[in-house]
Amino acid sequence: MSQVNKFQPHDPIPQNTIGSYRFTYHARASWRNRVSKEELKKGETNWIHDQLINAKFIGKSFGDREFWGNENATLLISQKTHSIITVYKPEFKAVVQKEDKGSDVSADAIDEAKDMFAEAITRSNLKNKKEIWGKLSDTLLELSNHYAKIADSYHRASVTLRPDQVSDRLDEVADQRNILQETIEHSQELESVLDNLDRFENQLLHKIDSFS
Repeated sequence: MSQVNKFQPHDPIPQNTIGSYRFTYHARASWRNRVSKEELKKGETNWIHDQLINAKFIGKSFGDREFWGNENATLLISQKTHSIITVYKPEFKAVVQKEDKGSDVSADAIDEAKDMFAEAITRSNLKNKKEIWGKLSDTLLELSNHYAKIADSYHRASVTLRPDQVSDRLDEVADQRNILQETIEHSQELESVLDNLDRFENQLLHKIDSFS
């Protein structure tokens, strides 16, 4: 379907900035879901360039967000941050700022609000997951160190001739195993947190999607 929005007089997006535009996390997901397989084959950078070089101004959303479009897509972008915030199909009716107020909220306005809420939830959850990923990475490195220490203690026990020294090495192994078990439990707790974050995000996104 072709573009349904009316284009407004406006200076084009400066060509020397187009190469610096990037998808937000949410925009990348909407791009994959709303663009044909043939268009996806172009790759993100080429696709963004092709859209922006031919994009025409539709109107302002809020803040520094603007709607631009062409026959292939309608885009919510920020010229301030050089980011593609959301990708819509060309038949999406963009809701832009107008002088008159008090008009009824349209279905397209609800869709836009739902996309913005979904984007905020996804971005916030990604920030939380990145923090957990960092902690999990450190914990798994600790596990590796503990296993190495246990291996070293076993090796020293295997080459030790004196019984008392063998006993010392085995005590070291026991101590390391206790520490190892605590670290394993900590890593499992972190993985559980990640699962809960994903589950909570999916529940929120489902609720938002079901709202009309």
